[in-house]
Amino acid sequence: MKPVDFERFFHAAPAGYVVTATDGTIVEVNETFSEWVGTDRASLLGSSFLRILPVGERIMYGTHAMAQLDEVGSLAELSTELLGVNRTRIPVLLSIARQPAAEGRPATDWIVASRATERRLHERELVAALRGLQEAESARNRLLDEARQQALHDPLTGLANRALLQRSIRDALMVAASTGEKVGLLFCDVNRFKRINDSLGHTAGDEVLRHVAACLIAAAGFGNIVARYSGDEFVVLVPAVNAANELDVIEDRIRLALAPPAKILGRDVTVDVAVGSARADPEQHGSEETLLSLATQLIDDADAAMYRPKARSRGKPLERIHLPERIRLETDLRGAAGRGELTVHYQPQFDAETGTIVGAEALVRWQHPELGLLTPVAFIDIAEESDLIEEVGEFVLVSACSFGAQLRREGHAIKMSVNVSANQLTNPRFEPFIGATLGNTDFPGDALTLEITESRVISEAVIHNGALENIRKLGVGLSVDDFGTGYSSLYQLRHLPVTEVKIDRSFISSLSDEGSLAFIAGIVSLGHGLGLRVVAEGVERPGQLTVLRGTGCDRLQGYYLGRPVEELEFRGLLATSPSHGQTGWPFADGRHSS
Repeated sequence: MKPVDFERFFHAAPAGYVVTATDGTIVEVNETFSEWVGTDRASLLGSSFLRILPVGERIMYGTHAMAQLDEVGSLAELSTELLGVNRTRIPVLLSIARQPAAEGRPATDWIVASRATERRLHERELVAALRGLQEAESARNRLLDEARQQALHDPLTGLANRALLQRSIRDALMVAASTGEKVGLLFCDVNRFKRINDSLGHTAGDEVLRHVAACLIAAAGFGNIVARYSGDEFVVLVPAVNAANELDVIEDRIRLALAPPAKILGRDVTVDVAVGSARADPEQHGSEETLLSLATQLIDDADAAMYRPKARSRGKPLERIHLPERIRLETDLRGAAGRGELTVHYQPQFDAETGTIVGAEALVRWQHPELGLLTPVAFIDIAEESDLIEEVGEFVLVSACSFGAQLRREGHAIKMSVNVSANQLTNPRFEPFIGATLGNTDFPGDALTLEITESRVISEAVIHNGALENIRKLGVGLSVDDFGTGYSSLYQLRHLPVTEVKIDRSFISSLSDEGSLAFIAGIVSLGHGLGLRVVAEGVERPGQLTVLRGTGCDRLQGYYLGRPVEELEFRGLLATSPSHGQTGWPFADGRHSS
């Protein structure tokens, strides 16, 4: 290795170098230092280093710096000043190290001087560079965090996505396999989401999904995981089920959280979900492959279990339909009208004062080739959740209008009531279809009433209001069915083009309760005040008939008065009904024969 030319380095260094004896006498100095102080090297040699310092700095250097050098042998970054040309002051930083005496050489102090302004500039540049590196590292870390977040979380709701959910289920099953606990899962599907999305727009749909996500988080409880599985489907994972009814409790909390109407783009929209739950006991399943299979099975089980609560959450009676049977019924229902398997039965509606049959509710029946006669409770939910409700609904509407027109030609001015679904209301071809049906059957529009369940006409009032108005222009009446079971009020109804309310049968069955009687009387009074016709359905006992006639209801309907029957039998009921204009029920207890 080539030896370093120390003397050349010493004199060419950009910093000022000074070597002094321990008393401060300068014994060597480089060119840089000479230029700073404006004195040539020869003049500096043999002079005192203190002469180059201002008076105040001399005292500090002589008492502090030299004393520290005597004690510890070094001094780092002493801030002081030098006297330069024309005795101008030059801020500098001094670093001093004492070289001990050796081999006959006396001890010396080696002083390295750097201009403070240059030092600070370099320091600022260094700090700026370091800060830039830190900011770049922070930005990189943020991007990595965002990438991880996007990879494992839903961007719309911020919830765990399917990938993170499946990982979490697997981890929960692995832990449960060693602890003996059960893993629970609730599968949630937003009811009627497609209808909301199509009618109010995708922005409103996104707001609904965010609202559901917030409600699920609030209801899930500490330690449980909420995920968006896909579209309008959500999952609540319970890694450790601590009580037999824990999943039921969480489901109740979910429904409670979603009960108040959501404010969606400034509008009140009722949002509810269908919920299915399942549990897994991984005690006997330890392998990774088996745990993954069990995780998939857990989701599938909860999804399948959702079908029963989905109908229940909409306030409908339900016979439990297992998934294979449901798929079979949906397949068989397609084309049932064209094959002549659907028929319509008619349940009479009576004038409460006279006992005259003034109307009929059209109720569909399905004569299944293998299962026999099925009532709507067995297949209407399936029709509504598929695209079959329009086929079934159109069949019922045409049948009711045709039969009603026949009865009118026979001298019976009967009004027909037909149940319609929200799917039909949102279909742009439904209103023209009504008009065409009325024209083709020669049935007057003011003799037809469409019944819509309360929860749907109110919760989706904004969605359907335009459709309802257009239907009313045809002269067709609109009835709110099952009134009293949803979130609406008669005050809300005044903003809708309805003409009738039907009191839910649950209030009729509890007429012995003073509260129910007062509720019915209140509905009748306020309904009449709004110009609405009030119908009481579910009359099944003589006492109910007597009480309801006293409340001022306009029409009565129920099994005690007359069951749903086929066309021929309904004509028989009309034959025994008092003629219009006559008063008095035909029997002492008011019951009509059937």
